[in-house]
Amino acid sequence: MQGKRSYAKAGRVIQTRFRPYGYDFSNEYDERGRKISCELVIREDEEPKIVRQIFEWCAIYGMTTHGIAKQLTKKGVKTMGDKEPDIIKKHPGLWRSGAIYNILTNKTYMGEWYYGKRKVERIDTPDGIKEKYLTCNAEDAIAVPVSAIVSRDIWEAAQAQLEETHRKFVKPSKRQSMYSRLPVVA
Repeated sequence: MQGKRSYAKAGRVIQTRFRPYGYDFSNEYDERGRKISCELVIREDEEPKIVRQIFEWCAIYGMTTHGIAKQLTKKGVKTMGDKEPDIIKKHPGLWRSGAIYNILTNKTYMGEWYYGKRKVERIDTPDGIKEKYLTCNAEDAIAVPVSAIVSRDIWEAAQAQLEETHRKFVKPSKRQSMYSRLPVVA
């Protein structure tokens, strides 16, 4: 893992099996077949246009993640699960508001890819080795500059709109749990 961290500190993207929507991994190899470099490049198809449309719908028109997901499903836009054969397709052709939220909050789209956001924990089970993804401390993540699909202004406007939507639509609970006032232990 220290080798990957040093590569990320040197400005190299570390390829995973999940690519961000709108991007592809571009690798360069030497004559012996060893990877020299890896970077995220913007795709040449409709995916970057869809990402820009998602950000515009949220930041400029104030649409919710649920509304954006309904629009994309109605238009028949293919999801990652429809395009990638190795990703499990639970709901083919159906955009989910969680996927839209993940796109809107991902800093990669404004030009900052991060290594070390999650830690992979491998667990040996009777069914085989399972992977569990744990969220790590945000300060430990390493920022790597990549090509931006949307500007920083649009990305920040989308974050403000998401916060406004959350404030507007999330209702406080009617009952108070005895655990809701306990201090958070780090």
